[in-house]
Amino acid sequence: MLEQAEPFPKEIFNLEVIPTPGHTKGSVSFLDKQNNLLFSGDTLFNEGIGRTDFNNSIPQQMQDSLNKLHEIMENKDIKLMPGHDY
Repeated sequence: MLEQAEPFPKEIFNLEVIPTPGHTKGSVSFLDKQNNLLFSGDTLFNEGIGRTDFNNSIPQQMQDSLNKLHEIMENKDIKLMPGHDY
């Protein structure tokens, strides 16, 4: 019997939690609205995106996650804070 996963919280430490599956099944990004920072983890980098060739990757969901992050950054003064490759 599979255990049901807990839903993502909507906020942690005043950071909005944004589910961004693709790189891995449970990938999330964090939005700091107060400081206009988007912590994209391994989903989005300054010059590329996260790999989707791992056993727990979901390549077919990566584009939706990237679109979600693009929409957040569009027309806003938000700085991208990737997990690496900065």
